[in-house]
Amino acid sequence: MCMVVALSLGRPLDLSLLITIGLIFLATSIGGYVRSRIRDRCLTSFEGFSITLEKMNGKVIYGKMRLAPTGMEFVYPDRGRIDGPIKTTSLLYAAEYK
Repeated sequence: MCMVVALSLGRPLDLSLLITIGLIFLATSIGGYVRSRIRDRCLTSFEGFSITLEKMNGKVIYGKMRLAPTGMEFVYPDRGRIDGPIKTTSLLYAAEYK
């Protein structure tokens, strides 16, 4: 078995420990990246279409839907006044609809 001397500790460090830590880090990084890129398969079929959504509090959101892994965005077809100031988009986060 190969031994590597740790410079700061002054005692030998097993190479298999470093390889194991490296593999765990690599697997965790790949898993995190894949999980961050996954989008809902059902909602993906609605992306790009004009959608009207009524929230639980009665507020109506409409517009062309853009889907992201963290939620969705509704782009309004016309830049009009909706509840006060001029808005062009509305965001709905994944925690709000799951």
